[in-house]
Amino acid sequence: MGACISYSVPQATYEANCPGRYSMAESALSDLRVLELGEFVSAAWCTRAFAVMGAEVIKVESPSGDRSRRIGPFPNDIPNSEKSGLYLYLNTGKKGITLDIGSATGRQVVLELAKHVDVVVDNHLPGQMRDWGLTYSDFQSVNPRVIFTSITPFGWEGPWSDYKSNDLVGFHASGIGHETPLMFVTDPENEPPLKGAEYQGDMTTGWTAASATMMAIFHRVQTGLGQMLDVSHHEALANMVRPNVARYTYSGDVVEDRPAAPAPAAMQCADGYVALSALADAHWAGLKNMLGEPEWIMDERFSTREGRMENRQEISDLTQLEVLELSKDDVFRRAQENHIPCFPYNTVEDVLKSDQYEHREYWVPVAHPIAGEYNYPGVPFKFSKSPGSLGRSAPLLGEHNEAILVDLLGYSAQDLRDWRISGLL
Repeated sequence: MGACISYSVPQATYEANCPGRYSMAESALSDLRVLELGEFVSAAWCTRAFAVMGAEVIKVESPSGDRSRRIGPFPNDIPNSEKSGLYLYLNTGKKGITLDIGSATGRQVVLELAKHVDVVVDNHLPGQMRDWGLTYSDFQSVNPRVIFTSITPFGWEGPWSDYKSNDLVGFHASGIGHETPLMFVTDPENEPPLKGAEYQGDMTTGWTAASATMMAIFHRVQTGLGQMLDVSHHEALANMVRPNVARYTYSGDVVEDRPAAPAPAAMQCADGYVALSALADAHWAGLKNMLGEPEWIMDERFSTREGRMENRQEISDLTQLEVLELSKDDVFRRAQENHIPCFPYNTVEDVLKSDQYEHREYWVPVAHPIAGEYNYPGVPFKFSKSPGSLGRSAPLLGEHNEAILVDLLGYSAQDLRDWRISGLL
């Protein structure tokens, strides 16, 4: 059966469901074991959230490896499945095995694994999981307490349930792409909708799935019951289409022009750009002081927020002239001293060298036996009692086959040799 977990619930309630395992863990999720059957980003990002908080995550890859292994960046731009920056980042802190889960033996092994875990996370299409015989009912039959978190493009039900998708498709199918670009565009009426950088849609869905899974874990602690979580990429992103949903609901209007952000916003400096917003009364007073009260800023048209909104382009142009010859760091520090929301448009190099990140020890060196040692983004939150950690480096392809298949499940070394020959591993 799946492992039981310690949480801040009444001891009697906990011991009724998990006898003999009421303990304070050093890491928040150190008693949790998660099985990841996913491919690429969303499932891996979901389980990474558990891994950095101490859960044992067992990642199952196809014998040829997860698709993320073939996506760069790579050191010196030389492709290597063990050096993919994307794969290494998504899978720190996990154990990894290889297995053809679509085969009869592979299915059997997956269901054996399911007996020993608390959570199964998957992101294959519903029809694929049905064909493989790896649906929630299959997992429930071997482990009634298991939580099955299924991440799919459009959910398990509905006319789109077996449609294929990716980050770009989800971004636009959800409607959020229609609002992009919303800020800092030069020609909002003619520029087409864009996709968020990198894999923002997949990562948002992964975090959504992780949050939902934690809620299901708390439910199980109270009731002893597992359940299925049907997480739709499409819906996770549609949940973020905030103002325009309300606007359409109220009036039936569809916003077509995706207006640029109210100025002042993107300000060019001598060495880059800053984001600077000073329309609110308190911020406007700060801008006056920061700029030394130039004559134009005393114009009566700018004395109210409404007036500043109406004349925001003129204010933007005038402010731009004031800061054009200053460094972005100078503008940033002077603005902050005057309590104005402002920050430089940072490059990756700026972020990596930031004294704020350094002070909080956000960038963490992780050594990998083949890729080498690099700084990784760390845990984006700090717990005072049970801190998270990146833990071990991402697993080599099939690195933990013996530890999981032999030591945990009881298969023999000969079984592994035969499976390698047959292509199962």
